[in-house]
Amino acid sequence: MRLLVISWLPLDPVDSRYKNRVVGLYTPLVDKCDLLILSPPPGPSRLPWEPLLSAQSPVQPGIGKVAWQSIRQTFSHEFRQSILQKAKEFEPDFILAEGLWSAGGAHQASHELKVPWGVSVDDSRPGFAGGILSLPFPSPLWFYAKHLYRHADRLFTTTVEEACRLQKALQPRPPRISVIPHGTHLARMVSEESIGQWKSNWHIYEGEKIGLFVGRLDYGPNRRGLEWFSKKVIPHIGELPFHIRWLAAGIPEPETPIPPFEFIGYVEDLDLVLAAADLCIAPKLSGGGTSIKVLDYLGAGCPVIATPKAALGLPVEPDKHLLVSDNPEEFSRYIRMVLFDQEVARKLGSEGRDLIAQDMIWEKIAERMLRECSRSLGLHGPVFDLDESSKSQGDEVGD
Repeated sequence: MRLLVISWLPLDPVDSRYKNRVVGLYTPLVDKCDLLILSPPPGPSRLPWEPLLSAQSPVQPGIGKVAWQSIRQTFSHEFRQSILQKAKEFEPDFILAEGLWSAGGAHQASHELKVPWGVSVDDSRPGFAGGILSLPFPSPLWFYAKHLYRHADRLFTTTVEEACRLQKALQPRPPRISVIPHGTHLARMVSEESIGQWKSNWHIYEGEKIGLFVGRLDYGPNRRGLEWFSKKVIPHIGELPFHIRWLAAGIPEPETPIPPFEFIGYVEDLDLVLAAADLCIAPKLSGGGTSIKVLDYLGAGCPVIATPKAALGLPVEPDKHLLVSDNPEEFSRYIRMVLFDQEVARKLGSEGRDLIAQDMIWEKIAERMLRECSRSLGLHGPVFDLDESSKSQGDEVGD
């Protein structure tokens, strides 16, 4: 099978949920099919990649005002012709647009080449655009999205709930919808020497604890979550017999400080930082989609404290795989529990890592994606109905 994947954002560095999914999902497929990734430069080092547009094109990565430049570029004739030209040269069996902003060019190439195509949809709620755009733009955006989604041969969502929402919204004749959840990798074992060296570089002294947050800091829900944690949770933690260093890994550093967080920028070796952390937090209160950062935390065996919004759509069991609350007092109590009770911390970390190992590593999820793309070519058997798909993510919602 020859699979062409189109990304609307540059894929290096891997500093957002979108990039994490694209790189994580397709890297395991390099040896399983003929794969080509198209994106604006710079491209991913571990994937077969070709650039869209020239290296001089003014496409900027990021979220918010900066991302709008990238979005606007996807509507340009140059961008779509670049996709079409690369597609003609590659001669794919299936074209997959990663996200709505890639879908227009994918649709055009599919029409020209007479091959099936699909779109990965992370959040289809009307009026929602991943924290990038503000009203009134999302209303016409939703009409544009529905137009493209109805023309796709297959849609890919990350949760069954999202698949059901799309199926209802795209009546009377929605396309086939497959559920391909987010994933992560099992973090490697990191030596105490490496952890010690990293702590020394950041002047973290013996006896100090580390609380970690990972995520883009210009994404509104992330920033507001940190502000909530700073103003509402921190005051309830109270006096402790040790000092906690609260670190936030991600870019760019906020213009306004959010105490007590220290912003350590983009982390190349996330496994190392997660191994050094005593606990990880996901204080998201708004926004959509599945939180890949929570999966990364769990895959590293780190105890996790999250809000219900951050855990939404994940097959996790509160109090077993992680601790969940959006009540500031309870959130702070969970922090104290993890820091003071080593058995609680160990058990949470172990259960979380086991959950990821069972069915949520990228290698297994990538196999599902390839199987679902193959179904669109008539290479596999019957389709699951809606009831069946709700039992197991990775199945299909059909008409």
